[in-house]
Amino acid sequence: SDVPNALLALRFAASHILMMSFGTVMPSTDGGYLVAFFSMLVGVVVNAFVFSAVVSKFQSPQKDIVWTTRSIMSRRDGVPTFMVRVGNLRCHTLYNPVIRVTLLSRHVTKEGEGFMKKEVVEVMQPATVSGVH
Repeated sequence: SDVPNALLALRFAASHILMMSFGTVMPSTDGGYLVAFFSMLVGVVVNAFVFSAVVSKFQSPQKDIVWTTRSIMSRRDGVPTFMVRVGNLRCHTLYNPVIRVTLLSRHVTKEGEGFMKKEVVEVMQPATVSGVH
């Protein structure tokens, strides 16, 4: 044949990995069939992993949260309350979202050292966040 052996080997490997079949190039010895069997087995495993990775990428919801540019400080039951609006751009309900707020404030010690103090702010967690229309 006029086709080089390297090209035949490439066609043979590609047909096993991609289609799990012999294709146009078939083994003629028992050793060739053994190699073909193992390459088909590898092809099935590779295809299963690639397919599961693609499917899981489409099935896992990605958050697309927007925060308001304005906020309000008000009293609720006599307690000063900081309120902001949060929106979900995916237009699907998010169940049990976790929202964390950290307040950074400048703090100066008695010795005159200044640094940014990190304080975790307690947030009432919503049960769901629905879509923004």
